[in-house]
Amino acid sequence: MIPFIGTWQFKNLAEKSLEKISFGGINTSIPLDDLSLFQTGTTWFSDDRTQLAWLSNREILRQITSENGFKTPAWKVDCSLEKLAVWCIKRNLFPLAIKPCTNDSESRKIFRLSGFRDLSTFYVKINGKGIDKIILEEWVKGKYIFEITHGAGGFELISQIGLRKDLTCKTVWRIFPLKLPQSLKSKILPIMKTFDKFLDRPAKLLRYTFSVDEKDATLISINGGFNRLEYYPGWNGLTDGKSPFEKVLSGAAAEPISGETKFMIHYFRKNKKENQYPEKLPEIELKAPVISYFRQENMAVALFTSNIPENFQKSIKELEFVLAE
Repeated sequence: MIPFIGTWQFKNLAEKSLEKISFGGINTSIPLDDLSLFQTGTTWFSDDRTQLAWLSNREILRQITSENGFKTPAWKVDCSLEKLAVWCIKRNLFPLAIKPCTNDSESRKIFRLSGFRDLSTFYVKINGKGIDKIILEEWVKGKYIFEITHGAGGFELISQIGLRKDLTCKTVWRIFPLKLPQSLKSKILPIMKTFDKFLDRPAKLLRYTFSVDEKDATLISINGGFNRLEYYPGWNGLTDGKSPFEKVLSGAAAEPISGETKFMIHYFRKNKKENQYPEKLPEIELKAPVISYFRQENMAVALFTSNIPENFQKSIKELEFVLAE
């Protein structure tokens, strides 16, 4: 069994997807979140701790992007609610993002602060004991959000993501594979080059999250965890015989993933008091067919496929209606 470490709600599903694949006895642990990147046994463990803080500490990441002349949102870091409140009042510009200063996983404890009245509520949710640093950031209002995953050997997978329309910053969907718009390459590539030097051996990946518009790009975060379903067999639609997980693990030369046919992973969520989603997908004809489906507690996740992007939203609404019955 693949030696995963860290937490991820789909850990068991990822393990199951790899059961029929032989890796020839891997000798490294696979981190599923950024908190486990530097634990004993991972490929990252022997790296320089000062530089690796770039990945694990959001304050240091902001310092690095600012010092390198990359577009960086205004930010404030402190343990004190009072000092964070003073910065908010002086700035008086909303919305803001409020996060733990230590990088975690899956937007955990990240919120959209739409006004000063919510600051103390989110502060307590993130930092109930008042001893950990919190970062407040200008909310970057890009037109799109891209995730770009890089691995040793030249592996690249580009996705666009959509967030829930509430204050939790949770992902609703990801569509892939995409190509980087030519107009943004000059903005994005120098940023990734600054950090890609960490990808010096197999079993390492970096996932960059950018907020972009037609002319500019802002780095939101960098992550090194293998916690994306599309990395695993059965959840990416790839037909060349190897999943992104296998390609990153081997570190062999790999071309960026591209293609006319697109895939979308969509997360369906219910209140925990509601009836659960069905264990098996009901029979339904969709313009963007579902090729993988999984239910877990109050959540269901589906992988859709189509070469016409407009078909995704129509099919999601139809399936959402069926699943709600």
